Parts: sequence; C-alpha cells; structure tokens
Amino acid sequence: MNTDDKLHLCQEINTRLCEGRLWLVPNLASINLVCSPFGVVPKPHSTKHQTIYHLSHPCRPNAHLPSVNTGIHSSFVTIQYKNLDVLINFVHQHPGARLWKADLEDAFCHIIVAANDARLMGIQFDGSYCKRLRT
Repeated sequence: MNTDDKLHLCQEINTRLCEGRLWLVPNLASINLVCSPFGVVPKPHSTKHQTIYHLSHPCRPNAHLPSVNTGIHSSFVTIQYKNLDVLINFVHQHPGARLWKADLEDAFCHIIVAANDARLMGIQFDGSYCKRLRT
C-alpha cells in the first residue's frame, strides 16, 4: 500500500472514530472480532479515492473459517430489479421526463448491522483494531 493510500485510510478511520461510526476495540478476545482486509481504490471519473472492505475474505488465523459474506443467507440480500422496459416506456410516454442518477457517498457506512453482528465488521490498521457501530 502506498503512502497516499495509507494517509487516506488513516484520515477515514479518524473521521469515522470522531463520528462514532467506528469504535476502538481494546480487548479482541472479549468480542471475538472478525477483521476483513480493506484497501483503497480510485473512484471512477474522479480524483478521489474510496475505501473497499473485502468482506468475502476475512483475515482470521484459521483458514477454514468462512467469509463474512458467506454467512449471510441469500434471502436476506437478494435484490430484484425490474427490467429497463418499464423505464423506457415511462420516458417514451412522458417526453418531458428527466432521468438522473446519484452516488451515495460512503454508502457502505449507511448499512445498518445487527448489534450482535457488529463484531463481524472489524478492521485492523496500524496496530489498532476497530469495529463498525452502525447498528
């Protein structure tokens, strides 16, 4: 990880700690924290960077443990979209209609996690351990 990426992560972690979205974990054994790797990638069409949490590849001492995402039943996360025909027909029937899209900044931080699952949202950076607190 290069210096700019480390600086980005350090600033983001400090911001999330101040906002109360992250909590420093003083005693790992007390909560059985699961830490997933995370990194930094450039945002498309921007000079900004974004943090990516790899919840499909947890960092645990035992290789036989499943990832965080593996433990989520598909019925809880299945999203079905209608096809584009509905949208195209609407625009055709309403010539003045305008379409727009938006990018929810820090979308990952807005996902609410059950309090008893917060221990699955751990990160380790610079010798410190944190967990997400959006419960």
